[in-house]
Amino acid sequence: MKHAICAGAALLCNLLHLSVSAQVPVRQSLPNKPLLFNQLSSKTNISAVQLEQLFSLDADQHVKIPLGSGTYLTGVVKEKVARNKHVTNVTIECTNYDGALLTVSRIGGTGSSITYLGRVVNIRYGDVLLLTGQDDRYYLVKEKASLVIVE
Repeated sequence: MKHAICAGAALLCNLLHLSVSAQVPVRQSLPNKPLLFNQLSSKTNISAVQLEQLFSLDADQHVKIPLGSGTYLTGVVKEKVARNKHVTNVTIECTNYDGALLTVSRIGGTGSSITYLGRVVNIRYGDVLLLTGQDDRYYLVKEKASLVIVE
């Protein structure tokens, strides 16, 4: 009986060792992707009026948003969805940035302050633009895609 317990324990230890050694550690490095927004400054001012105008557009309408220094973000509205009376989303395919998607959400409603959130993303590139607000001013800020998107 004593030998059976020892043999069983030894077998269990061997199986555990094989199981642990068979697992391959994950050492995944992210590929170096080209940058899409390298010609833009790291922080680009965008007005609340420009953002609000996006919500007056309908699907398939063209848009041209000035980004300063003679640069524009041009595209086509793909979708406008009112999630509820306080949240509306607009998705725009950017034709001059290799099909990147601009998504903007308007949060707030009548009688309350309105906040805008959004981002411009193309998963084939290593950078994104995040729409952030600060003191009633809005900015498109460049970030590394690896810090924003899970691949």
